[in-house]
Amino acid sequence: MLSVHYNPSVLNTQNNLSHATNAVSTALERMSTGYKINRASDDAAGLFIATGLNAQIRGLKQAQKNVNDGLSIISTAESALSNITELLNRIRDLSVQAANSIYDTDSRTAMQAEANALIAEIEQIKKGTNFNGRLLFASPANTIATASWQVNAPTIKTSTTNTTAATATPLATTKITEDEAIAQGYTIIKTAQDLDNIRNNLSGKYILMNDIDLSSISNWDPIGDIDTSTGDITNGFSGILEGNGFAIKNLKINRASEYGVGLFSGIKNAKIQNLTIDNVNVSGGFAVGGLAAIIINSDIVNVNISGSITGQSYIGGLAGVIGDISSTLKDNSNISYSSSSCNITASFVYSHAGSLAGASLANINNCFATGNVSGNAYLGGLVGSAACEINNCFATGNVTGNELLGGIAGMLAGKATISYCYATGKIVGNQSTGGLVGGTDTSSVTTIKNSFFDTQKTGQNNVLGLDVGNNTIYNAYGLTSSEMQNPSNWNGWDPDIWDFSTYPPTLKDMPTGGTNPPDPPDPPDPDDPNTNDSGNIRLQVGANADPLANAIYFDTTFDFDGFTVDFSTADSAAASIDTVDNLLAEISKKTSEFGAIMNRLDGILQAQITQIENFTAAKSTIMDADIASESAEYVRNQILQQTSSTLLTQAQNVNSSVILALLR
Repeated sequence: MLSVHYNPSVLNTQNNLSHATNAVSTALERMSTGYKINRASDDAAGLFIATGLNAQIRGLKQAQKNVNDGLSIISTAESALSNITELLNRIRDLSVQAANSIYDTDSRTAMQAEANALIAEIEQIKKGTNFNGRLLFASPANTIATASWQVNAPTIKTSTTNTTAATATPLATTKITEDEAIAQGYTIIKTAQDLDNIRNNLSGKYILMNDIDLSSISNWDPIGDIDTSTGDITNGFSGILEGNGFAIKNLKINRASEYGVGLFSGIKNAKIQNLTIDNVNVSGGFAVGGLAAIIINSDIVNVNISGSITGQSYIGGLAGVIGDISSTLKDNSNISYSSSSCNITASFVYSHAGSLAGASLANINNCFATGNVSGNAYLGGLVGSAACEINNCFATGNVTGNELLGGIAGMLAGKATISYCYATGKIVGNQSTGGLVGGTDTSSVTTIKNSFFDTQKTGQNNVLGLDVGNNTIYNAYGLTSSEMQNPSNWNGWDPDIWDFSTYPPTLKDMPTGGTNPPDPPDPPDPDDPNTNDSGNIRLQVGANADPLANAIYFDTTFDFDGFTVDFSTADSAAASIDTVDNLLAEISKKTSEFGAIMNRLDGILQAQITQIENFTAAKSTIMDADIASESAEYVRNQILQQTSSTLLTQAQNVNSSVILALLR
């Protein structure tokens, strides 16, 4: 049929011309931009994937810059340590020279003057070594001691600032039901008489099902027996006591001259956990504690105690003594996630008293104390004397006495270590007082590291009061009250252990006697350059937020505090050789750590290059245009476009020619 309104040839040709024109435009756009996806409509899914890959590529390129910055930081620190090593070698030469007894006083004075100048230069390097304005080796508050020939008595200050007890946060836990307890073989304790019956089977397995009120008992008889002549536990509790989140309340004991006073006289090879002992009022002679007089080879986990305890010596909230003092100075006890708000008063000249424990040979982890401690000597806010490790603990109580007084411990002995701890209680004494530790004994090899004290609240300027023995102080110093509120001062403290919603931080899982506390994580090791949660430098080495896979932490801080040499005599100069050698060894160790970190960063850099290459190739496959293919498409569709344009004119004339012929 011939029609003036409808010509299928024209419509078909127009449609083909439109397709060819669009194809030519698309080919031109792709060849000019180099991309085959120029808008979401080109390939929505492909654009989504490519956008994600692009973010990864950009992030990795920035992470490359971060790693290079890290390498620069390490190079800066390493160069500074190299300079310090040269200065120390010269000090060592002087020490060897001064160890020769042929020199007179003037000669030794000249040698000492040169050594003092070199030590001052070491101090300058320490203070001046920074990267982008950030000190690498230590806080400005942590300074090196001036070389001298004598030990100066510590400066004693007092403060009228009151300490504030930390507020405990209850653990989110579930109590064991009575049926569950019976099925697990526990003996149920519901009354004071049930508790007293423990003495009939000291190796049993017990669990509280109620709060136990002992207010009706005017003078509790401690459970178990101690040999008062030897201090040995002859008949102590050796079973399991599960507090189940309940409390033993109003424990009253008045045995002022007796040895071995507490809820238990002795605990040995036992386990006590998830228990609160509330409002104790205990008076005894020697070895006095709210929970026990002496604890040996036992686990004490998540036990909280409050009240007041008085005695003559070895007095503590949990125990007077933790460990067998009379034997090997070793103990396998574990004190963790426990706390004390007990006020402690000791009257004997050698008091050995602390709010948590009087003396401890057992390691203390993730604990705190808020009670005040008073006596004569060996007094600490947490523990009176310690030959153990104390990790992730804090104390806020005041300590008042005569000598050997410290915010955490009065005396450290053996190979004791304090790490990641702080103290804010006022320390008032006459001599040998310290913000963290009162003193050490001459045979001790102790370490205090990564710990702080509030200089204004404690009234102290020194970490350690009486500094004798072989002691190491590493990244431990006093901070003002405002500096205690500065988050940057708490870098390297484990966020899995500490709650940083306020400063100073508190323990994330505050012990309150609740049930089933989590296993305490290991404290971060500042000596391990690969530890992910420790160090003053954080490098973002990946494109994503996950710190385990995308960040590394390392520690550039290095403590030179207490380094001195003494050339006053040949013997003291000879001893100085060892002092210099020890510091040189520590610097060599730190330098090797820097080398390990640099090797690790080099490896990360190569991995980043490979990742960027792979991600870029994947993105190119999705996004990039194949120019050869697009050129061919462009030529083909251009020919079709030209052909369609020519044929359209002819198609428009076909019907008109026939119709006009018919009309003629």
